[in-house]
Amino acid sequence: MHQTGSPADAPDLLRGSTPLHWASFGGHLDVVRWLVKTAGADAQAANTDGCTPLFFACERGHLGVAQWLVREAGAEWLVGQADAEGCGVCV
Repeated sequence: MHQTGSPADAPDLLRGSTPLHWASFGGHLDVVRWLVKTAGADAQAANTDGCTPLFFACERGHLGVAQWLVREAGAEWLVGQADAEGCGVCV
């Protein structure tokens, strides 16, 4: 992404999830940090289902990623927010 000049928040075609969504889903804290701090990814971006990177991290049990998003990336206000199906996250 960095070498090709692709935007950090480029959504996929399936549900509009960004690279940050997928890094959070996979529990890749080093990639999450890089995407937010260096590439300027939006930690609060929701995909077409209303899911945020924080939701993905919590759904998959990646506590370290979830905590970092809340503490360092400004996602604290997303705690308790619901997605399109009414599901939320607890940290």
